[in-house]
Amino acid sequence: MISDTKRLIMYTRREPGGQMCFGGIGFSDPRGGFGGFGWIEKDAPETVPSRKGVKWCCKWSGRIALTEDRVPHLHGPAPDLIVGLEYNGRGVAMSHVMGRELARRALGTSAEDLPFPVTKIPSYKFRTPQVLGAGLAMAVLRRRDQMEWKSDA
Repeated sequence: MISDTKRLIMYTRREPGGQMCFGGIGFSDPRGGFGGFGWIEKDAPETVPSRKGVKWCCKWSGRIALTEDRVPHLHGPAPDLIVGLEYNGRGVAMSHVMGRELARRALGTSAEDLPFPVTKIPSYKFRTPQVLGAGLAMAVLRRRDQMEWKSDA
């Protein structure tokens, strides 16, 4: 598993069959689709040079769960129910960590002894404007990443 330090993160992991799975932050477009694949396809061979020229077999997208504090959370939405949510675009790595903690809880570890507090699911203030502005914000962040990485070279 690797992840970069750019503003628009990209991560990758090797699958059991030897394939590479790349991911990153995309955006919803006004027509209901998703975008953001182009920059991953461009940056992936720079991150893993042996992937240069490799044909991409599939793409998928979806929504990510964001928190106001940008920290993952464990929530107790109902008695005797605990969930790990809101990985803020880093679910490939964080879901493994949260899965371990959820398993510890299922095996009897008290909620107080988990490394994340178990809280109620809060409402997300100003979510709609953030979703609507995400595409523009990502274009700006992408440009800032490009300018910094060029100046470091």
